[in-house]
Amino acid sequence: MEKFKSKIQAVKKEKLDPVKPFLPALFFVAGFLYDVFTLGRVDSWFNIVQQIFFIFVCVFITYLGLLNIGAAESGSHRLVKKAMEYNNEALHFLIGSLLSAFTLFYVKSASSFASFIFIFILFAVLIFNEKSANQSNKVNFEIKWGLISLCILSFLSYSVPMVVGAVGFWITMLTGLIYVLVIGAIILGLIRLGAQKDKIIKLIGMPSGVVLAFIMFCNLMNWTPPIPISIQHIGIYHNVEKKDGQYLLYHQRPWWKFWLHSDQDFKSAPGDKLYGYARIFSPVGFDDKVFFHWRKKDKKGNWVTIDRIPVLIRGGREEGFRAFTFKSNYSSGSYILKVETDDGREIGRSSFFVTKIEPSEDARIFKITYE
Repeated sequence: MEKFKSKIQAVKKEKLDPVKPFLPALFFVAGFLYDVFTLGRVDSWFNIVQQIFFIFVCVFITYLGLLNIGAAESGSHRLVKKAMEYNNEALHFLIGSLLSAFTLFYVKSASSFASFIFIFILFAVLIFNEKSANQSNKVNFEIKWGLISLCILSFLSYSVPMVVGAVGFWITMLTGLIYVLVIGAIILGLIRLGAQKDKIIKLIGMPSGVVLAFIMFCNLMNWTPPIPISIQHIGIYHNVEKKDGQYLLYHQRPWWKFWLHSDQDFKSAPGDKLYGYARIFSPVGFDDKVFFHWRKKDKKGNWVTIDRIPVLIRGGREEGFRAFTFKSNYSSGSYILKVETDDGREIGRSSFFVTKIEPSEDARIFKITYE
């Protein structure tokens, strides 16, 4: 009889408040749209301060969530329970905003297929954030903290390289170490505020460890995009000249081949050089090497490295740092030019095909693009 009465009360409650079940999703979408319209450069101080504040508020709501779990077990803390009804929507907004910002940063830096798989996983996490609202109290808490810890690690993944001014394997390890210290500080802080140690380890320590293991695995497999670096333009040209602060890019691309952005159908006469040009964005204070990785498909269909040339880049320029390399000795065939970090993560690529011709076969009229 009591169960029947409780079901009737639940139905009445849903009728009185039909919008409430959709509030988590609405706040999640609001957080995403907020970032779409307000997100600036990856090194924007406004974004950085805002994300730190959002993470701080998420941690505070986590503390209230621990009290709420205790309230569910002990039947006390009615004010905490009431506050959590509103904090749940706030947490959806904050997590939605943070994860969407980091996903957009990853999209800008992504180039390889593996990177887009990682981004797809992030999109799945964004959707899972909304679905997790229907889980039980403890399960919901573990999921929420897993998402918060993902936000913390994603924030460190681009802010640490900005502070150091470089990317690479050791920067990734440093980021992981700082993450462990931050999580440790949060756990100690919550214990001092009265949270139970065993609950902290289960509800915060374990999800944080899972997130760290997953991201580090993706980094070691070169699946994660190399934020905060991103490619703005990459192409193959017959010549690249620097004149009066501008780069002159010589190409033969016909106007009707609008799907090409450079000489990807490269007609090579005797004496021609292959020029690879790229514009690479990096934050203010960034000073590191990237590599122009030239690869050619051999007779067996395998991609073989023919050169990997280091180029020093410096950050801060809105239009990106401009750099180029060239090849004098090459043959006909399919090529890929990759721009990648020292640890092999791809920033951008351009595929092209080289065909050897005689000078008389081509009018050799070049167009010039100014960069």
